[in-house]
Amino acid sequence: MSPRIAAVINITSNDLEKTKITIKSLSEQEIQFSEVIFCISSKVKPSEIMTIIKDLNCKFRWNIKEILDDYWTGARAINISVQKSRSTYFSIFYDGFIIPKTFVKEIDTAICDEMKRFIILEPIDSTGNCSTFQTYAFNALRGNEEASVEDESNIQANTFFEKITYIATKQGLMHLIKKCEDICPC
Repeated sequence: MSPRIAAVINITSNDLEKTKITIKSLSEQEIQFSEVIFCISSKVKPSEIMTIIKDLNCKFRWNIKEILDDYWTGARAINISVQKSRSTYFSIFYDGFIIPKTFVKEIDTAICDEMKRFIILEPIDSTGNCSTFQTYAFNALRGNEEASVEDESNIQANTFFEKITYIATKQGLMHLIKKCEDICPC
């Protein structure tokens, strides 16, 4: 059984051409994402996203999460976006990024055929494109909400990646944190 992989598209600008590039690459996937979640700020009109989807004749399942409060923009917006997702994994992309056509297929093959396991696929760039997380782990650790590690180190963990890296290091599970390029052609 194939894993359900969602795409979270973080739209950070009013540049509709950048958004159109990313949506077009979504529609060209060899195996489609189980759901596509558009996370937009109040500067972006949902109707503009809907028009692009309609014009490109996209067949994927989608919804839009509009973030009105600036506190919840950026990494925190992902928390809101995936709260009710039924996906097993979700991948993050930003407007203007062209998602490789075989992205979902490669992850599916790695998990189902090659029996590779991971909690996180690290992003391919500093923006965070292609970051892929286990949805359950992300929600269980409250995603990108700030947290304090309660041990002798007393460090702050401000992102899911920081939280899971800390846990994986303490429990000898660093092998479950992989580079995206090790699984799929990003």
